[in-house]
Amino acid sequence: MNARRLTIAALFLLLTLCGCGRRGVDGASQEEERKEYRFGFDEDAFGSRDRLIANGETFFGMLGKMGVPSEVHYPILQACDSTFDVRKIRAGQTVVGYYDNSDSLCAGCPEYIVYHGDLINKTVFHCKDSIFVNSVQMPVDRDTLFTDVTITSSLWNDMLNAGASPLLILKLSDIYAWTVDFFGLQEGDRFRAVYGKTSCEGETISIDTIYLSAFSRGEKDLYAVMYNQGDGGNVYWNEKGESMRKAFLKAPLQFSRISSGFSYHRKHPISVKVKAHTGID
Repeated sequence: MNARRLTIAALFLLLTLCGCGRRGVDGASQEEERKEYRFGFDEDAFGSRDRLIANGETFFGMLGKMGVPSEVHYPILQACDSTFDVRKIRAGQTVVGYYDNSDSLCAGCPEYIVYHGDLINKTVFHCKDSIFVNSVQMPVDRDTLFTDVTITSSLWNDMLNAGASPLLILKLSDIYAWTVDFFGLQEGDRFRAVYGKTSCEGETISIDTIYLSAFSRGEKDLYAVMYNQGDGGNVYWNEKGESMRKAFLKAPLQFSRISSGFSYHRKHPISVKVKAHTGID
């Protein structure tokens, strides 16, 4: 191993040991403190029933289907005020009603309704007595992680089997777009990366930054180091200090435009013969 490879290997080791698995400002201790009463009440004290918002369903329609009496609809709407815009209720989102535990059918008027806008943002409606509406943000975890994936079947499947998010594939494809043909990957190709991930309640929200990565094929290693000069220009550089951005893309079609799965056996669209297909269309 020459001096350059030794330096890169040392960087991988340093970043892995110092950063991986470390949580950010919204860490485990805060999550544990808020877990039991994440919506401001003890969920275990109630029975619950959840459903998805239907196409064309209105806010009042949602309240009615959850069992809220019509005479309470307008007071809840007034309580929304600037906290929740009822016009932005979206089909397919989850809404959960919390009912008196003595009601095994979870019928009648719920004590609380929680509208899940997305992974982070929730809206809590208190539907009895003192009616109020609260906006709640779930705690977010920020981790620095390391992944090492060798392709045996497909980059997508092997990345998932290694416990990494598919979003990491898209980030890597952006970095190596000028040097690696992601539609022509081969068995034995290897990706390593130290990266930052933002998640909420175990679900990945985003892959924020790839700090250091390496693509290996046989004895050849292609390294990429993140160094943002802050001038809006190049961000990733190889071990020689050269920009990863070149004049021409290795694979002009974006890897994120996926229409068929990666496999090693697929019918050729013209010859109709089964042959190796080592990329994604």
